[in-house]
Amino acid sequence: MKSAINFHLTDKCNSYCKHCFVKKENNQLNIENLKRLVDMLCYHNKISNSIIEKINLAGGEPLLYENILDIINYINLKNVQCSIITNGTLLTKSFIDSVVGKLYMIGISIDGIQDETNIKLRRRIIKNIEEICRYIKEKGMKLKINVCVSRQNLNENFYDFFQKINPDRIKLLQMIPYRNESKADIITVDEFNAFCNKLSRFNPVCESNEFITSEYLIIDSKGVMSLNNYHNSINNVLSVSPDVFSKMAEFYLRLSYSEISALEQTKLDEKYYLSLIDVKTVT
Repeated sequence: MKSAINFHLTDKCNSYCKHCFVKKENNQLNIENLKRLVDMLCYHNKISNSIIEKINLAGGEPLLYENILDIINYINLKNVQCSIITNGTLLTKSFIDSVVGKLYMIGISIDGIQDETNIKLRRRIIKNIEEICRYIKEKGMKLKINVCVSRQNLNENFYDFFQKINPDRIKLLQMIPYRNESKADIITVDEFNAFCNKLSRFNPVCESNEFITSEYLIIDSKGVMSLNNYHNSINNVLSVSPDVFSKMAEFYLRLSYSEISALEQTKLDEKYYLSLIDVKTVT
């Protein structure tokens, strides 16, 4: 059972990674909508057996969201665990100091150790990354590292890097070519598995395209709820009642990635969709 939800606060980002699934648009959740989403999540947790224990703040780049500290403080006020996933380029000791005791984990997406690799991936280069990683742990927060594995970083030495920073959690993801320009960087499942095996000492979570898992429920920057990034606009939760929000969450929490992908390829009207939620909901 999934126990976390991703809030994709904004589509804005200061990098242009060629493998990224996020469209660089101006969509973002305003602070009042975000607070309402948090309130509905807390209501859901009171009436449902499918508890959502954690909120992860994502993007785009969440540190570009101007009300980032406000929403972190609000989530903390509601006694819900909160984490963030960032590309790390805007992560400072000052920000880390401001969220001590409020974020239980800071995740950083690192797809290249060498500057040359980041340039090829069109990622901004993270300065002082080892120092920042150590500082996160010194302040009592967990450190998570995400790596999207592609042809460009397949032979990079992440082993030595992980030894130096000692992350609490590592997630390795086989690159999915969302854009035509990233198709040349596709790797095979065997290549991905070999990459993961080289880092097995660190017990990474490995997600290949073939066996991709849906660990998180998602609400994107338009307010659409899903388990993946192929959204049906009928699933927008910004204007629904807390009871409907809870029913939708229960429905999605019990479906696999493949089930929800198949469902969202169909054209469902709202009446049918809500009736389907009622059928699927387990009390």
